[in-house]
Amino acid sequence: MGDDDRFDGFGERAKTPFLVSSDARVDFYRLALAAYDYRCALTGTRFDAQGGLLLDQLHVVFIQPRELGGPLDIGNLLVFTPAAGNAFRNGAFTLDDDGRILLPGKSADLQWLGVENAAGQTLFLPADPLFRPAARYLQFHRLVIAIYDQP
Repeated sequence: MGDDDRFDGFGERAKTPFLVSSDARVDFYRLALAAYDYRCALTGTRFDAQGGLLLDQLHVVFIQPRELGGPLDIGNLLVFTPAAGNAFRNGAFTLDDDGRILLPGKSADLQWLGVENAAGQTLFLPADPLFRPAARYLQFHRLVIAIYDQP
């Protein structure tokens, strides 16, 4: 019996992980950029779509990172400039369930990203609720990435 014939569990073959082709991933990122109207969710800066190409000026960022179990789900994505994306990934700021900016710990502000009086401001989110961040991923980011102490 070869490895291909091996059964696990109750007579079922072991499930292979879901793999996404690079073409599907690029299409998904294009969808996210279009949903955010080629605009950084934090600063509101809008960039030219350049014929639907991916942009160096905008990054599609997972709220719950893929390496921590985050799914490839439009509700698990935000679009940021590279600096804002890195700040979000590193927990310099997080969001409440309505997309309002929360500054964890002793963070004073996000002036270095071009956003003054950031705490409490709402991100620039898509008009269609289908494309907005899902509360479950934002909660994950608050609790695991930003370690935001809820008042």
